[in-house]
Amino acid sequence: MALPPWTVDLLRRGVQDLARQVSDAESAQAVKEQANKVVEELPRVAREKVSSFLKQAEATTGAWRDVWAAGLAAAGMSEQSQVPPSSFINGSGVLWTPKGTGVPVSPNVLSAGMVLLSGAVLRESAGSTSNPFATFRDEIGQQVAAECGGTVQAAVMTSFDGALAQCATLGRHGGLVLVPRCCAIPLESVAGSHEKSGGVLADRLRATGGVSLREIGDSNRCRVEDVREAFADSSRRAATLVHLDRPGCELPADELKTSGVRRVVVLPYGRLLSSGEKAIDVPDVASHLRRGADAVILAAGVWTGTPDCGLVVGRPELIDTLAAAPRWSLAAAPDVYVAMIHAAIGLQKASGLPIDDLMAASEDNLRDRAERLAMQIAGLDKVASVRVTDESADVFPDGEKHLDARSQKGSAKIGELPSRQVSMTLSSLSVTTAADRLAAGNPSLLTRVAGEELQIDLRWVAPEQQVAISRRVSEAMS
Repeated sequence: MALPPWTVDLLRRGVQDLARQVSDAESAQAVKEQANKVVEELPRVAREKVSSFLKQAEATTGAWRDVWAAGLAAAGMSEQSQVPPSSFINGSGVLWTPKGTGVPVSPNVLSAGMVLLSGAVLRESAGSTSNPFATFRDEIGQQVAAECGGTVQAAVMTSFDGALAQCATLGRHGGLVLVPRCCAIPLESVAGSHEKSGGVLADRLRATGGVSLREIGDSNRCRVEDVREAFADSSRRAATLVHLDRPGCELPADELKTSGVRRVVVLPYGRLLSSGEKAIDVPDVASHLRRGADAVILAAGVWTGTPDCGLVVGRPELIDTLAAAPRWSLAAAPDVYVAMIHAAIGLQKASGLPIDDLMAASEDNLRDRAERLAMQIAGLDKVASVRVTDESADVFPDGEKHLDARSQKGSAKIGELPSRQVSMTLSSLSVTTAADRLAAGNPSLLTRVAGEELQIDLRWVAPEQQVAISRRVSEAMS
């Protein structure tokens, strides 16, 4: 039995329009009861398909909970004493939050790591003494080299701090590290609250201990002359300019090479390969190497489609110098990270990363999803009214938009994308209390409070995550 046109129209638009028109509690309750009745009268086949979809989504997290419970039982602990980590749904409209981004790593990338974590892995190919994971590292470098030219090597570190520590070794044993003063901004601000360690670049490098470091230039820019003077005034045999991806640090590569100075670019967020024509142009490793950088240090994560770790990618002679330092092996990541980064590169080239899918979602898609969610929420007792709004979503929190060096395509402001929100007013419950309840649950649903409304922004919410939102809102309103 097909859905009649009037039912489709009611399900998609009718409830929100009527709810906005009523003002007294009695009329509002009548609208909610009518919405519930319409849903109950859906054809049996449609209800079964929706039920099947919800069960499939629940199964994706059910296996994880079962494994966690089994592990606790084997250790003689109860689930009440050891609560498993909560999953996170980012409905705040801001990608980078203190809680994280909420963007899941692709199952294809996770599966590459799970094979290694299982332990039942052949470390050497049959009939060969070569390590397949060394081949993965070579292929990562080859993929970057294909975009930037020359020969490139890649190394994976356990963390961004671990990768920075390797860079600091260039300021020991006769070396000098030069850091522009225009890079003196907190790294956690550059990374949109992702980096928790705090501090500016120069301080983070000094914290590793024993590094010979000099800050150069002024707060706005660094010139080649500043680099030459600092190097000439020192007794050091080699100098390395280490800087962030900022306009005031764009120095001619050939002039630095003529002065005998190497250049390392630090990216607290970014991609390995260029993203092509995207709504938000994010810095990438390959582009900096193509413009003459000797190496790039990258904090991997949502933009690389991998778990958080550190990457050091650069010309072989500089990577070899870094790898010869005693602390290199202490910070090197296990092979599981190498396998996942290798898989993520393949995914980006084949179909795009999860973050790409979220950014590519059209306004029509977001509006349709928002209208369906609004219809589900409209029937809850403590929801007084629901509407769909069209405010923009952000990459970084307000005041922390650091993409000003790049052009924005299809975005009204720096680091913004068009979006849709389900905005609701509540009765007998403050929006702040409701937001706190949603954030404290499992999954944790991060929302936004806008005046008297509680908003759920769908730009950074994956479609498979949306099935849990109405349940979480229902629990929070009880």
